[in-house]
Amino acid sequence: MNNTRLCQAVLLSTSLVSAAATQAGTTDTENTDTYTLNTVVVTATRSEQSENLTPAMITIIDSQQIERSNASNLADLLRTSGMVQVRDTLGDGNRVSVSMRGFGQNTANNVLILVDGRRLNNPTLTSPALNSVPVEEIERIEILHGSAGSLYGDQAVGGVINIITKTSTEARGSIQFSTGSDDTYSLQANLSQQFNNGIGVSLSGKHAASDGYRDNNDSEFDTYTGELSYQYETGELFLEKQKIQDDLQLPGALSDSLLDEDRRQSNKTDFSNGTTDVVRLGIDQLLTDNISLLAEYSERDSHYYGYLGGNFNNDTDVKSFTPRISGEWDVDHGALFLTAGLDQTQSNYKNSWGSKYRQNLQAYYLQTIVPLQKDLNLTLGARHSKVEDTNRVSDETNRDNATVKEIGLAWQVTPQQRLFIRRDENFRFANLDEHGFTLPSVNFLKPQEGTSWELGWQQQQSDLTIAVSLYHLKLKNELLYDAAIANTDSWNGYGANINLDESRRQGIILELTNDLTEKLKTGVTYTYTDAELTSGSFDGNKVPFVAEHTLNLFADYQFTGNWSLFIDGQYTGSRYQDDDNTNAQHKVPEQFILNTAVNYRRDNWFASLKINNLSNETYDGYTIYSSWSGSNHYPAPERNLKLSLGYRF
Repeated sequence: MNNTRLCQAVLLSTSLVSAAATQAGTTDTENTDTYTLNTVVVTATRSEQSENLTPAMITIIDSQQIERSNASNLADLLRTSGMVQVRDTLGDGNRVSVSMRGFGQNTANNVLILVDGRRLNNPTLTSPALNSVPVEEIERIEILHGSAGSLYGDQAVGGVINIITKTSTEARGSIQFSTGSDDTYSLQANLSQQFNNGIGVSLSGKHAASDGYRDNNDSEFDTYTGELSYQYETGELFLEKQKIQDDLQLPGALSDSLLDEDRRQSNKTDFSNGTTDVVRLGIDQLLTDNISLLAEYSERDSHYYGYLGGNFNNDTDVKSFTPRISGEWDVDHGALFLTAGLDQTQSNYKNSWGSKYRQNLQAYYLQTIVPLQKDLNLTLGARHSKVEDTNRVSDETNRDNATVKEIGLAWQVTPQQRLFIRRDENFRFANLDEHGFTLPSVNFLKPQEGTSWELGWQQQQSDLTIAVSLYHLKLKNELLYDAAIANTDSWNGYGANINLDESRRQGIILELTNDLTEKLKTGVTYTYTDAELTSGSFDGNKVPFVAEHTLNLFADYQFTGNWSLFIDGQYTGSRYQDDDNTNAQHKVPEQFILNTAVNYRRDNWFASLKINNLSNETYDGYTIYSSWSGSNHYPAPERNLKLSLGYRF
């Protein structure tokens, strides 16, 4: 096998690691004790706590990395973290799924995506709409690795990604225009003001359009968001409204021969147009000196129509109510933390074929962090969830429930070093699409259940941070689409959503970041993922479209007061084509994609030139195999440019 791309990635990362080790060696003896691990995160406990207390590995993409990467969309940002594998059917971030912990075609329902704690996942097989969150409005991203079933419940199996947006609690404003390859352009503006009387107002809008890399690949996207908040002595009230218009032409897949002929071509006239309205309101209230209440209600109403081999018209609405209480008390060895809450969600889905489904999900959960010793904390958690699925046409109803538990230890060995171990149980209820296409003998699918073990270590010396995590995830009744199973109800006699008896994932994550100098920050992330089907028709086979090896690296260099350079490289090892559960077809080749951004800031002005796919690689954003059509390729763009100019006030 040709390992040229892997060698390139390893050589680049090795140079960064060597430089980091040299830098650390020269500074270890200077003032090591001044550097401690004390990052404040939200996702691990659903309230602001020090990362040291939580038995979990958390990766943070901060505001500086977001700005200097000049990423066009959220998918690009997540790629730079090195913690996810991305499936991109359009190559522009408009239709993507992110995978953590080795999930393939079912990853959209096994990785939980949050925006300020609000679920972005759908009650169907449709992936979360990552393009609904403009990059310019993101403050930071927290990636919680691994299962989080007791704290977040349904779909929090491979990990949780929490996108935290900018708030109206500060005075800020900006306007930005971008243009680039394939007649791509965007205009974005935001304005935020906090008044002395406690009222805060935030307004933002973005319009983006592109001809796309391929034929029949035009896109037009608009989003407008308004937020009103009121801060008072003991809390805050907030109300947010967002409207999204998302119009896409869908170029479809190419066969091997068509790909060789012209990777930009399309023989489709498919398209998808949609609108989404989101309303979110809530209260953050200090009840006593030790206890606070955060309650939020949200509605998301989506309507999509278009043509995809035939006309379609789908409506989805999701209503959620998520109150929770958080408390903190001083005890003998530190602080005791308690979080208790209710998650209640009602989803309705109607499709073009007249099917109407409703899903009601209700859950109660509790998590506590108990200080056993000064530097040793025990985490305990539990959740009970119940679901009711109703086919509103046939009036059939299915009820299921799941109870999961969590236990973990976090040990602060020294101010610069910590260890953790965690066992977390997880689950996933079948979504409305999956229940609609099963074997004739199956009316409703069973809930997916799993157990995750994780062991981690983190150390910071001077400006060098190293984190290592080992994990093992075992699933029972994994929900999966089996394209090869005989099904008399299917149009071609095959295919159905099924429950596998067992499957498992295990692997390792290694993350290193280092401030080599005051001007140069570097990072390397390596992941090894062993994802295997351990039962059913494909016992012993690898999970398709999951690479065993990924390696990501970045360098952020401020070479003058005004100019900076950001470089990121992403290596993805070879993997089987999606839906190739037999592992019999040729693999998707390995790839190494290098991107760079040159940034300029002067007073309130800022500009950036971004070059994606610097070495002009030809590769697929996604490849799926079909027994009747062969390999289906969704080509990713070759080298492309983006130029941005903006002003902050």
